[in-house]
Amino acid sequence: MTIYHKTLQYHEGGKQPVLPVLKNNEQRRAWLRKYKEWGLWYEDENIGCKYYKYDFDNGARLIAETYIIPGNKYTPERESCYFHLVGGPEAEKKNGVPKWNVREAYSKYPNSEMELAEFLKSLQKGK
Repeated sequence: MTIYHKTLQYHEGGKQPVLPVLKNNEQRRAWLRKYKEWGLWYEDENIGCKYYKYDFDNGARLIAETYIIPGNKYTPERESCYFHLVGGPEAEKKNGVPKWNVREAYSKYPNSEMELAEFLKSLQKGK
């Protein structure tokens, strides 16, 4: 376990930006894609993974997990990003189906931009 912890570089500190009022799903998705503005939380140098986080006032935490995918002669190098919503209130439902997945702990299964847009919409209702 000690070896693993030596590969993690924590970057705590700094203040996260204020969540702007997001008026539609296009703005919500655009905000999600600007995860680097939240500040680097930590990185694992062994696997080349970087994590960014945003802590919401309702107790939820959004984690952006990023990897660099090497390029080749057909495609350029690019970054992939997977979002994970952890904690927070129970999801609103439509026809008995939750609009987003609520997980009490980090899960390897990501949340989609669509469900995160619904979460952000619910978070800002009435603003």
